[in-house]
Amino acid sequence: MAPPVKMTKERHVKGKVKIDWVEIFDTINEAITIHDKDFNIVYSNKSAEEMLKLSSHNILTRKCFKSYHGTLSPPKNCPSCKTLKSGKPSTTELFEPNLNKYIEIKALPLFDKGNNVSGLIHVVRDFSKRKSMEENLLKSQTELKTHAQELEESNIALKVLLKQREKDKKDLEDNIMYNVMNLVAPYLTKLKGSMLKPYELTNLNILESNLKEIISPFSRQLTSDSVSLTPKEVMIVNLIKGGQKDKNIFEIMNMSLDTVKTHRRNIRKKLGLNNKKINLRTYLLSK
Repeated sequence: MAPPVKMTKERHVKGKVKIDWVEIFDTINEAITIHDKDFNIVYSNKSAEEMLKLSSHNILTRKCFKSYHGTLSPPKNCPSCKTLKSGKPSTTELFEPNLNKYIEIKALPLFDKGNNVSGLIHVVRDFSKRKSMEENLLKSQTELKTHAQELEESNIALKVLLKQREKDKKDLEDNIMYNVMNLVAPYLTKLKGSMLKPYELTNLNILESNLKEIISPFSRQLTSDSVSLTPKEVMIVNLIKGGQKDKNIFEIMNMSLDTVKTHRRNIRKKLGLNNKKINLRTYLLSK
């Protein structure tokens, strides 16, 4: 092996490869080294010296794999090996622990006068910053995806809670309606049929009116425009929902049994249950 010889600006080369582009290579940001067929480095530009943290003289005393990879032989999938064997350019990307960098390596063949591969140009580009940005972007996308999934799960849970709240609210309204219609209204009706003094009857009417005012919001579903039940029909509906039979309802409502049956038929008609084999109480409990 021939000893290194000095070139312009104290640059070093070795072997028989003639370098006419030293100054041009020194202006390139990529690390450029030129290798012979035995993996000896015969030239390095300034970027290569900076990347390898070696002087050009020290670089020329090492094999390329020792300088770049810190190994005693070429690494697996070495692009230089592929190019020296095939005579075609080869490229690879990898994380190089020896440099603590993500690098892209390009190996470009050099030919002698007989068109035989005599060496190669080895170009290394540091893309650690780009890789870091890609990883940060991927991390952000993953975090956004996770956040979106958490929001979706929270929305599902909220919908379940709201649905349960509506059910609990309806159950409470039904319980209040049932208790008023079955535990209070019958006694009000009996009291109205007894001998009461005028002021007592007045107070009783006020009490009945206030109770109707309290329970009226709970009957809104059955008194919508599409159903239009009368107040008496609403009371009968709630008695039916509470499990009261017609013989009990007419006593509670202080009306004849035929009148109760007439109201029942009208209720079924308004609810669209005519000529349908659907139990009225079962239907009302499902609403």
